[in-house]
Amino acid sequence: MWHRFPIWDKWKSWTKFMALTEYSLELATNHWESLPVEELAGAIIERPNGSGIFRCQGNHIIPVLKDRHVLSSMLLLASYALIEAHVENVLEYSVAKPATSSKLVNDFRAQTTTFDDFLKGGIEAWGTKILTELQRTWTDVAKGKAGLVEVSTVRNALAHGENLVTINMVNRVTAAGGILPWSCGGEIKLTPDLLNEYRARLRSFARVISTAAVTLT
Repeated sequence: MWHRFPIWDKWKSWTKFMALTEYSLELATNHWESLPVEELAGAIIERPNGSGIFRCQGNHIIPVLKDRHVLSSMLLLASYALIEAHVENVLEYSVAKPATSSKLVNDFRAQTTTFDDFLKGGIEAWGTKILTELQRTWTDVAKGKAGLVEVSTVRNALAHGENLVTINMVNRVTAAGGILPWSCGGEIKLTPDLLNEYRARLRSFARVISTAAVTLT
């Protein structure tokens, strides 16, 4: 039986957005770097901004164009949200599939548990539960539990406005067997390469549970 979950069309759309935005930023960077202006600080950029006017010195433009942290952060948050929605879709699919029977599925059928309850404890908890439910393990997922806990830790920090690595972040990732790419107290800085790595791990997890849900009898 073949089933296409909603995540994949949205995932493809975000991937396309990232690639084309990267392309646009590179074009804009090349344009500004090629301008025959000796002192960009003397140039002022103005453009409408709602009911007001946004103004910026020209020498601020190139650093902003080259810094991909904000863009990468937005896409990581969006990608992680897709994974959480996908997990819910997979559980709904399993509940609706008559051949699937387990305590978790039966609890959802009986409405004695909710998806919010299921998500408690972080991806190390609910990720393990759904993999076990679908007769899979973390070894089936790219970079395993440690890799996904790292992604989740970074995602949570960004979602709550944290820009420095804390000891709690380090401890969480270490407990899962992983290591953050920054030291405790260091600045959390995403690059397109790191974003692509994190999205690859999330995609792997999504594919594993998708295939398992459809093929499980």
